[in-house]
Amino acid sequence: VSMINNKKTQDLSPKEFISLLTSESPILTLHQAIIVKEEGQCPESDSIHAFRKEKSTLSFQLVMVREECLEAEEENEIKPTESSWESDDMKEKDLVMVSMTETNVAVDITIYFYRSNILEDLSRGSPVVLNFTGSTNFLKCTRVNQEVGLTVESYEKEKLKDICKDDPVTWPFVFYMKTRRDNTRLFESAQNKGWFIRTEKPQVSVWVGNPTIRTQERFLY
Repeated sequence: VSMINNKKTQDLSPKEFISLLTSESPILTLHQAIIVKEEGQCPESDSIHAFRKEKSTLSFQLVMVREECLEAEEENEIKPTESSWESDDMKEKDLVMVSMTETNVAVDITIYFYRSNILEDLSRGSPVVLNFTGSTNFLKCTRVNQEVGLTVESYEKEKLKDICKDDPVTWPFVFYMKTRRDNTRLFESAQNKGWFIRTEKPQVSVWVGNPTIRTQERFLY
């Protein structure tokens, strides 16, 4: 309390201070301390902090998917073919797309969950970082010459415990996770809004007389 009834508290004796403070409806002026942040320190309102992890087996295409393609698929306007996921720039180039079907694929991913103080991004989903289990390799969404791509990069886990939105090195490791109605997951790039990793549900065939379950999955390199 810096002032009581427009009188500076530093000029009051203890008796006067108590008298004014206990008077009927005193007018208090409060002083708010100014916190000086160290140079280079990330504001709390622009940061996320890791608090738990979860191991999961994910099947996903190794390309980034545009938001409009996902919306069109949900409305049954287009079918999820390879060309649906390519950007206009990619279509203009000669690409070799290798398709693998009837292949048993298991990608063990450790999902690191973060608490977020970034209010404007709360509706985008849960902020996560995707790590290849047992390694220091992480999925990262980057943009080079206006082309968005999904890459794998080795990085120190300790440096990803706290991530600042303004950090051009660590922020591309962040994705916003949502679960769809069919229980598949979408991971939207934090750095490149509107671009997603789309997981797929495996096609499972149970063979009569054999307890083995064979999984058929399809993905793109």
